[in-house]
Amino acid sequence: MGPLDATKPWQTKGIEGMNRFLGRAWRSVVGDDASTGSATGAPVYADEAAPEEIQKIMHQSIIKVSSDIENMSFNTAISQLMIFNNEMIKMDKRYREPCETFVKLLQPFAPHIAEEMWSILGHNESLTNVAWPEADASKAVENTVEVVFQVNGKLRAKANVAKDMDKAALEALAMANDRVKEFTNGKTVVKVIAVPGKLVNIVVK
Repeated sequence: MGPLDATKPWQTKGIEGMNRFLGRAWRSVVGDDASTGSATGAPVYADEAAPEEIQKIMHQSIIKVSSDIENMSFNTAISQLMIFNNEMIKMDKRYREPCETFVKLLQPFAPHIAEEMWSILGHNESLTNVAWPEADASKAVENTVEVVFQVNGKLRAKANVAKDMDKAALEALAMANDRVKEFTNGKTVVKVIAVPGKLVNIVVK
């Protein structure tokens, strides 16, 4: 729908898109008869900690949605909820913490369906009286970074690596890359320039 203060035409497709999003949100939090995880059809929630990747997107979403609501940037807040939901759909089980956090973040935009989800999650108290989630900034930090592999200054490949990968490991990874090998096999490596977190440039002749 775009920024709140922007002029925009009315389009029913926007409503259809929101309906599809809420349908996906319902399936990821509550499920359907085929995916609830129990014989009775009632959803089963895992109380153990969710995988690190889910926790990261959860805390990123708390930060982003909270900021966007304060700035009345509701369209980008909803976009972040869509990103969060897409990651939740990939979960191997329904982890309680991300499910509950997602519902709390959804509540300002879709209060009725959020209240229904909250009830199914096992809560008797109205979501209106529940505290807004707080983010742990340390868990929202990206642990990987994209680096580029160059041969004679020309981009040949990219890879996602750990942010703290050292120069030696980065060089070895670049030299072992199949795409890089296409441009280095049979040639003499004159120099390898590695900048952790950014690039590896292999100079050959």
